[in-house]
Amino acid sequence: MEYDFTEPPSFPQPLFPAINETSAKEPSERNSIKSKRPRSSTSSISSAPPDYKSKSSSSKIQSDVKFPSLPQSPSKKSRSFSSSSSSTSTATSSNSTGTVTVSRNSERLITSHATLRNATLRTFDDVVDEATTSLALRAKMHAESITLKSSDVIKIGVCTTMSRADDQYFLYTLASKIHHAMSLQNTYLFALFPSMTGNGRVATLVFCGAPQRLVTKASILAGLRFKTRLAELQDQEGTWTGLLEASSGSATWAPLLQDEEVLWDIVRKAVSPINPMEPPAGSRGAAQLVHDARSKLDRLSPREAYNETHEDGVLVDIRPEAQRIEYGSIPGAVIIERNDLEWRFDPRCADDRLPIADRYDLRIIVYCQEGKSSSLAAASLQNIGLWRATDIEGGFSRWENEGLPTHRISYDSSSIASESLHR
Repeated sequence: MEYDFTEPPSFPQPLFPAINETSAKEPSERNSIKSKRPRSSTSSISSAPPDYKSKSSSSKIQSDVKFPSLPQSPSKKSRSFSSSSSSTSTATSSNSTGTVTVSRNSERLITSHATLRNATLRTFDDVVDEATTSLALRAKMHAESITLKSSDVIKIGVCTTMSRADDQYFLYTLASKIHHAMSLQNTYLFALFPSMTGNGRVATLVFCGAPQRLVTKASILAGLRFKTRLAELQDQEGTWTGLLEASSGSATWAPLLQDEEVLWDIVRKAVSPINPMEPPAGSRGAAQLVHDARSKLDRLSPREAYNETHEDGVLVDIRPEAQRIEYGSIPGAVIIERNDLEWRFDPRCADDRLPIADRYDLRIIVYCQEGKSSSLAAASLQNIGLWRATDIEGGFSRWENEGLPTHRISYDSSSIASESLHR
């Protein structure tokens, strides 16, 4: 059978004008037509019969339905993504003519990258100069001021750095920056030392200041304190450099808190007046020590202390034996003289502590004869971790004046009690 493909085949008019053209075709033809259509949910199809044209015996039937033109999606090569790790990625967009438009974020990113490529790289000296300048200004701001009788103000300080222990160049540069920052100050003294360990057991220690006598005095005091651990390396005008060896028992050098406290003590004593009748800089009197100790304590009256002995309070008599014999004692009090107090109540000292001193929340109530040395003793117990330690206001004298229980003890009973506690 021969077919004439010069004229399109005629189909009967559909019953319903709005019916989709694909419903009148075979399933295979409908699938072919669907694969040729763009994916759009807004396209509409004419109800008129389609006009088919045959190109060859094996060509596929196509529809002449025209769909609205859609913007072409950019190709993979025309897409641009930001190399930044931020959450807002920069992508390109495309119009109907295929022209790629770069967003403003991409322009800023490209500009910043070009700026970085054209920028001059910083050298190691630039980094050291910036770091030492910042440290010098910080040391000046946090310097301790000491006023002498002559109304002269001396600035002192201890500056720790993050450089290596053997980095002398960094410390020399820092000393120079401190001299420059303190150029308007006539009298000053600073100690510089690193806070990071080096490869060996030796670290660099630097004193810088003005006038030269303060630097010299500080180096002498450091030699007396560190003894064989310190060796002089260089002595210039306004700057002294030494090598500090690690303390015995440590494999490598590492600055300890006690070394920093020693340096503070050295610089304070170096600027103190030479007159032996004047107190050294930074020293505190006995009254000041008691006042500072009592600032940590919640002191108790004798009546309050008596009430707490019926709960969990432990009375501790730190007076010497002669006072206990002369004035008496409080019944039930634990007798621990002052020189043994910390060892008997420190939970860390398993061999020397009392059996009851096995925790840090122990309520220890210390008393002496007048209530002064007991404040220092209670503050010392708090320093080792016994945070509930306190003392009695007025000591044993006020306890006795308020009519609270006391008793006299003989020499023999006191010795026996003291020996039994020490055992």
